[in-house]
Amino acid sequence: MKEKLSLLTVLAVLSISLPAQGQPWLGSGTEGDPYLIEDANDMQAIGADPNYWDAHFKLTADIDLSGFTGKDFNIIGKFVDWGHTDNDPFTGVFDGNGHKISSFSYISTNQNGIGLFGHLGVGGKIKALGLEEVEIDAGTGRPVAALVGFSEGTITNCYATGSVSGDVRVGGLVGRNWHDSVISHCYATGIVIGNGYIGGLVGDAYESTIRRSYTTGSVIGGGTVGGLVGFTYKTRVERCYSTSTVEGDGNIGGLVGSIMYNAVLWCYASGNISGSSNVGGLLGQCDQPTVNYSFWDTETTGQENGIGGGPCYGFVYGKTTAQMKQKATFTNLNWDFVEVWNIGENQTYPYLRVYPVGDLNHDFRVDFFDFAILADHWLAGVE
Repeated sequence: MKEKLSLLTVLAVLSISLPAQGQPWLGSGTEGDPYLIEDANDMQAIGADPNYWDAHFKLTADIDLSGFTGKDFNIIGKFVDWGHTDNDPFTGVFDGNGHKISSFSYISTNQNGIGLFGHLGVGGKIKALGLEEVEIDAGTGRPVAALVGFSEGTITNCYATGSVSGDVRVGGLVGRNWHDSVISHCYATGIVIGNGYIGGLVGDAYESTIRRSYTTGSVIGGGTVGGLVGFTYKTRVERCYSTSTVEGDGNIGGLVGSIMYNAVLWCYASGNISGSSNVGGLLGQCDQPTVNYSFWDTETTGQENGIGGGPCYGFVYGKTTAQMKQKATFTNLNWDFVEVWNIGENQTYPYLRVYPVGDLNHDFRVDFFDFAILADHWLAGVE
């Protein structure tokens, strides 16, 4: 009797721990028991079946995707075009768990929505994930990026390195950051190339939020090119910086190429900037945004003007490289060197402190505080 009970117990345990028939991962795909992603084949299987694109996933190890070349990898989430009925986004949660995915490559000619995730939908989340040695050549595809082509979700504590090229709306991390989406505590470094709306982190941001993020590397495009973001519309960009070199034709900025009705606060740019028209050390072309407490390095950017053209409300400040490496330059304008920024006095530019994964509540509390300070300074006439 005891032997039979023991056998039944073992079978019961196995039935709980083994994957259900039809799906290859351990776990049940819930928040408390996510599907566990252990290797490249597990990653490939996610993109193969849209029925799982609303589930929870968690990496348990670093993953090498070098075995998938050309168009072999199954992109997770389908983006055809804005508003297209065939769009099928990933709306689940992908927890990188502090691991990295290396050697993700994708080569196509005119396919839209290129990235590890082609489309991150409303409610979808990606966190604590690194992408290294990315190589994407999307031809005339749009939007294109290393992590997400078209995002309507939340991305926190993620980074990407490598090269990305496409047509328009090309970014180092996200191609297009759409309505109410959030990017927080992220960075991208490498080469980003496209024809227009090209950014080191995000190609195009629409009614969204980008906070505590940065870029390094090179950003090259035709028009509307920025070290951090190519084009922004009604988007809040705060506590961000770019050291990327930026090259293009018109609307070229060290941080943002072209902005409309935005708030850009507590940011700076220090990479070399070159272009033919509307070229600024911080911003290329403006259309009534609010810009304040922000800087550009007049020496390293090679730009005398922080803003290339257009009406902007607020103040931006050009400083020498030596001044940009002094804490007092920034504390005079309410930069937070307790919780947000750090600096090596006379040695480094300000750099961002790291917060725990998913610590968004703190940021939202700071948002209200920021607006209060801004209003007080406007009323007092303080620059």
